[in-house]
Amino acid sequence: MKSSVILTTINNNPHYQNTLKVFLQSLKENAPEEFVKIFLVNNKKSFGDRLKKINSNIEIKHVYKDLTPSRLINKRALYCYTALGDGHKKVAWMDNDIIIRGKLGDFWKIKPDELKIVFKRKKKDKLKFQGGVVVFGNCGEMKRYFWACVKATVEIDRVIINRNYNWYGGQRVMYKLFLEYKLRQVDMSKKYNDCKFKGNSVIWHCKSSHFDDPKFREEFNGYLFKANN
Repeated sequence: MKSSVILTTINNNPHYQNTLKVFLQSLKENAPEEFVKIFLVNNKKSFGDRLKKINSNIEIKHVYKDLTPSRLINKRALYCYTALGDGHKKVAWMDNDIIIRGKLGDFWKIKPDELKIVFKRKKKDKLKFQGGVVVFGNCGEMKRYFWACVKATVEIDRVIINRNYNWYGGQRVMYKLFLEYKLRQVDMSKKYNDCKFKGNSVIWHCKSSHFDDPKFREEFNGYLFKANN
């Protein structure tokens, strides 16, 4: 059992298939020691085999369900809870539209009852947790917290089936429930969740509205070329 694990997921959208290939290629080049568990939703087995050729330090879990993008991202809590139950001492969730640009180092510096995330404190910030990159330890209270998140996002799923639910519903649930549990929140350095693409950052995290940024696009295309060849 690996002591630490990175989790991510995609559906069979070709755009996100490419972002995942870039994610894995950048990991192989810059942090090859990191182990990744990937939940592939409605992808062919051949695509999973292709990913293993890009980066062999991964585990593929195939999931076959009718999940809209909003419902897919809200499965984050379930996958995190499962990883804790598997016995990993430290777990990180990362969105797949990420480039790893160096060793993760003190990213993994976390105690069993701590959750590290970019936390927004301004009153105007309705979304307090920037949930695209989060790392947490493993203890009984952490498991109870994520199980509560799982149950809450099941209700979100019911709402989504009937109408278009806000994309960030799962992150709001994570923050609201975090306040109810005896866990410690640690501020994550933005070099591990950088949406402005600074040169000294370790993780570039590309929101869809930023995808055509020339700095991000140049690195993205370079990794994608190598992943496809």
